Amino acid sequence: MQQSPPQTLSVEDRKRLALWAAGYAAKPSTLAAAGDSDEVTRSETLGQIAAMSDAVANALSLLPALGENNAGPLRTGRLSSGRVGETILVIQAELRDR
Repeated sequence: MQQSPPQTLSVEDRKRLALWAAGYAAKPSTLAAAGDSDEVTRSETLGQIAAMSDAVANALSLLPALGENNAGPLRTGRLSSGRVGETILVIQAELRDR
């Protein structure tokens, strides 16, 4: 059986995946919130941003906005829509204003 070559991700793809993961990480807390899920999402995203090093925050802030580029996990689609997509947009807005 022949093995396929290992797949590698570009630095830009890794940044996109990190931003998508940050957006997805807020989902459980938001779903568990009995009241204001928007406030829970904002609190979760601010906590994630506060935990980022300046280098990470700067790198992620350079990515195109969700849906602007049709490559990787930030393209418009199922994984970047709904609550996860909204969370990514909040993260991106906070990073730009940082």
